[in-house]
Amino acid sequence: MGNLSFFPSGLLGDRLVLNNLIASGEDNAAATDAVDADMREALRGINRTMEMRSLEDYFYLYEGHWNSSAPLGTAMGALSNGSLDLQFSMERLSSSPYSLHRLHPVNDQLPFPLDPALAVSIAGLDLEELHSEGRLFLSDHSPQLLFPKTERYSAACSAYFFIHPDSGELLPLAIKTNTDHDLVYTPLDAPRDWLLAKIMMNSNEVVFNQVHYVAAAHAVQEIVYLAALRTLHDRHPALGLMERFFYNGYTTRARPTNVLTNEGGIFDRYFSITGEGAEQAMSFYYASGAGAFQANYFINNLESRGLINCTYGPALKSNPFFQDASQIVLGLRRFVTSLVYSYYKSDDIVTFDYELQDWVHEATASAQVIDFPQGRLTKRETLIDMLCHFAFLTVVHNTLNGASPFSVSSTLPYHPVALHAPLPATKGVENILPWLPSKTAAVNEIAVFAKMNKPFASLENKTFIHTLHEDAFLGRLNEESRAAEQALWEEMEAISQRIRGKGFDKNGLSEGMPFLWTILDPATMHG
Repeated sequence: MGNLSFFPSGLLGDRLVLNNLIASGEDNAAATDAVDADMREALRGINRTMEMRSLEDYFYLYEGHWNSSAPLGTAMGALSNGSLDLQFSMERLSSSPYSLHRLHPVNDQLPFPLDPALAVSIAGLDLEELHSEGRLFLSDHSPQLLFPKTERYSAACSAYFFIHPDSGELLPLAIKTNTDHDLVYTPLDAPRDWLLAKIMMNSNEVVFNQVHYVAAAHAVQEIVYLAALRTLHDRHPALGLMERFFYNGYTTRARPTNVLTNEGGIFDRYFSITGEGAEQAMSFYYASGAGAFQANYFINNLESRGLINCTYGPALKSNPFFQDASQIVLGLRRFVTSLVYSYYKSDDIVTFDYELQDWVHEATASAQVIDFPQGRLTKRETLIDMLCHFAFLTVVHNTLNGASPFSVSSTLPYHPVALHAPLPATKGVENILPWLPSKTAAVNEIAVFAKMNKPFASLENKTFIHTLHEDAFLGRLNEESRAAEQALWEEMEAISQRIRGKGFDKNGLSEGMPFLWTILDPATMHG
């Protein structure tokens, strides 16, 4: 799938992939059966009772449906508040957190101009002032111009966001389509024009989320794990930990089950770019930074994009993805630290673990893992960093692509996977519905993301909170590490309770957002 990392092959590699496919087949079949039944029920209901006459009619495609495949439903407020500017911007700090970055006042140029009077009317400062004060952010999907298209339509939007000098909120400033007539929209445009611009941007974001995820999570985990399989003993504690976070991990890119990008697959049927285009996009993002190992450590990635610990602009007032994910990452790090320190009483022991050294050499030489630690592994902290990031890619990154699309980031009508009419040549749109999917096409879109939702994980103890809390894994650990795992389990239970207890404040906001974001719940996240 794309020009990404190496994939297992040969007699042993093919057998490994086949075993993953067989093991995952039962889970996938149950999920598919649930989605198919829900989809048939939804189609029967809407075909009898409704036509799509307004944006709100799309809400009914969710209400009372998808109870088996997506029992948690959509996030509270995500549909009813989906047209709000604050939701549009805050999705980039929660359910879709990987495309946004802050523009550095010196190192980053402004990608497109904006009338100073417009900027001042919206933000109180002109574009250059926002930039110089470190208040300006960009989400850029112009690379989507490069990839082969289906018969459907899309823009390739670039969008400015800014921290408001008075409220401190992150808000949208302008959206540039980068295609056809290359219109620039702002919140001062007519409401329908501005809403259509946000829908065009969201559609690009849906595509980005799908292809970036494969490049940033699957392709990285797969090759790091493969290098470990080739060098570490079956009983090595590092391999044992990685195995827990790589459950049937070779199924996504395996050709027999690649329903995403195969000819006639999901991208060809529903998206604006073809399956071939999706593979090109995955390759593009993998080579453009998503495939880097150390640079994408949780803190490193957010710091490099100016989303935390920024020294050249004001802090974000609310950062929900960081707030929830950081607690999980810290808990994981405490456990991994205890595990590593219990087996390696000093850095010298790491240095003389020749299997670890072979793993690093294999990863950096033959496997060509991008930005993997180079040279001799001499520090326990380096090993802890490596193992924590491997776990993070499953626990957090995987969840964003599994549960978040159905909950928030791909919900209709505000996040279609493609547009269904050519982009407007001028402003003055009177009706947005022509750009949105028909009711049958909409149900098919919803079903795509319901299948990613993995609804039975909670029932079968396959969520993150149970990933390490099983006898098969615990039996391999020493006493100190088992105690650390128990502490991690209790910590994740507490985090789960906190996330489930989220609510709205007197202003109708939760963590500064007009919707409840509860995706990173250890009790429901797929492990």
